[in-house]
Amino acid sequence: MISIIIPAFNASGHIGESLASINANLADTRCLSDVEVLIGVDGCQKTYECVKHLRNVFYFSKNVGPYVIRNTLVDFAKNENILFFDADDVMDIEAIKNITDVLRESDYARLKYMNFADGFITTWPGTPDERGLVNGHRFITIEHARKVSREIQAADSQQAQQLMNKYSTVAHCQLAIKKRLFNSLNGFYPWKCAADTEFINRLAHNNFKQGELHRVCFFRRLHGTNLTMTKSTGWNSPIRKEYANIIGEKTQSGRWNNPETKIIEKHAHATI
Repeated sequence: MISIIIPAFNASGHIGESLASINANLADTRCLSDVEVLIGVDGCQKTYECVKHLRNVFYFSKNVGPYVIRNTLVDFAKNENILFFDADDVMDIEAIKNITDVLRESDYARLKYMNFADGFITTWPGTPDERGLVNGHRFITIEHARKVSREIQAADSQQAQQLMNKYSTVAHCQLAIKKRLFNSLNGFYPWKCAADTEFINRLAHNNFKQGELHRVCFFRRLHGTNLTMTKSTGWNSPIRKEYANIIGEKTQSGRWNNPETKIIEKHAHATI
C-alpha cells in the first residue's frame, strides 16, 4: 500500500508523538499489514536510542542530511507508493487513506498541512501582526489545529475551502510519490536544504500527473531547529539563498536536469 520514510535528527523530543499519529492512522484504516515505516536516524545517538527497538530503523553514523536519507531509504521500501514524512510532525486522522486513494489516479501528491507550535517561537523572524500571523504563518496549538481539521471535515465544500485557505498550506518535503517515478528522476539533490522545492519544480516541469488532496493531512510543528529556522539553513541563511538562486536559474532557463545519479549512503546500519 504505502511506505512512510522519516528522516530523524535531534528528534527525541517529538518522534514518539509523530509515530503515535501514524499508528492512529493504521488503527483507523485497518491497513496495518500494507503500511511500513522506515526511519533514518541522521547521526544522532539520542534519537536512535528512542527508536532502536523498532523495525526498519537505519542508523547513519555521520550526518548526511534528510535528502540523502530519503534517497537511501526509498531503495529499502517494499511498496510502490512512498510517503515522505518528518519526525517532528503529526499526522491527521485518515491521512494515509486519503493519500493512497489519490495515488491510485496520479503520479504524486503534495500534502496540505497546518502549522502549530507548542509555544511562541522567538527564533521565527518577525512579530505577530493584527491577525496573529508571523510572516504569513499562523501560530496555533495542536489542539486548535485538530479542532479546525474536524471543522473542515464536517463543513460543506464552500466552508471547507474557506477554512483550508485560512489555515492550511501545501508542503514540499511531505510528498507522496510513486517509487518508480522517484527513482527515474534520481531522487533529491544532496543539498543541505531546499532540495524538496527543487524536486517539486522538477516534477511540475516534466508534467507528471499531480493528485489533488482536499483535506489537511498533517500538522507541521514549528520549533527552533526546523531547517527553515536554524542559522545555518534558515530563510535568511547564505546556503538557502544560494539554492534559491540555482532554482531561479533553472526556472528562467527551463532546464530542470536530474542529478547524474541518485545519491545514497551505502553504510547505514539497519535494525531488522
